[in-house]
Amino acid sequence: MAGHHHGGAEAHGHAHDHGNEQERETSAWQWVVLTGLMVAALIWAWSLARKAEPTANPVPVVHEHHEEAHAEAPPAPPPEPVFFAGVRSAVSGLSLPWLSVALQDRLATLSGTAPDQAAKDAALIAAETAIRAVPEVPADLLVIDAIAVEGGAAGVGSALAELSTGTTLEACQTAFTETMAGRAIGFELGQAAITPDSARLLDALTGAAVLCAAFPIEIAGHTDIQGDAARNQTLSEARAVAVRDYLAAKGVDPMRLTPVGYGSTQPLVPGDTPEAHAANRRIAFSLSAAPVVEAAPAPAPVEGHGAGGHEG
Repeated sequence: MAGHHHGGAEAHGHAHDHGNEQERETSAWQWVVLTGLMVAALIWAWSLARKAEPTANPVPVVHEHHEEAHAEAPPAPPPEPVFFAGVRSAVSGLSLPWLSVALQDRLATLSGTAPDQAAKDAALIAAETAIRAVPEVPADLLVIDAIAVEGGAAGVGSALAELSTGTTLEACQTAFTETMAGRAIGFELGQAAITPDSARLLDALTGAAVLCAAFPIEIAGHTDIQGDAARNQTLSEARAVAVRDYLAAKGVDPMRLTPVGYGSTQPLVPGDTPEAHAANRRIAFSLSAAPVVEAAPAPAPVEGHGAGGHEG
């Protein structure tokens, strides 16, 4: 019996030792888990603290690069009017390889070198007819003649090729001066009525005024020395007003246009010869950066054949 009792006690001792071992293993595992949780909590807290701290020396390299690129990028050009494509197609459809058209604002400038004057005249008529037939073309579109003739003079509107909207005062004055060089606006004899053959010249001048919209324009009328001085003064004023009215009817703001008459007081060529008279009967255009001056009222109509008996 004693042996059995000893064996039972030994078994009980082994069981007790085994239980203690399990408890130690459980405690060790719990300690590992707890330690892991504590480490994770510390890492999480550290991460939150880092996010909350302001950055000492931010270096937004990519952001700055984009800002610089945005500042240096030129503004996108405005979309061109819908009818521009139709006008180009209409001129191309004439099958004249020497003829081209440039479009800006409300100007359609025809250019190229025609083989002769007859070809140029026919091309101008055909091109303007085709352009006017394009849908959505505005009624106030100006068709400018910048066509040269082979071996001859350049087109009356060729100076407009150097202009664009927003150009300088100097460039605008040059365009007016070159357009008028060797040309004259025609008037009925001794009157202020503009002759029909001056329409192309006046349209080119109107185009220059449209592109030079930032500058006021003085339109100066001059006569020769023939006839009565007072009548010459009145006639020069009336002719300046007639030119102002033409440009205004074509869409130029009349508040930018100041007609002035100088009579026979400012001759270009002295003398009492037909050549001097022809040179001194003229309209001149002067642009300035000064504020726009309100246009003067139109003088009373002039009748008869007083000043400049040979005016045309």
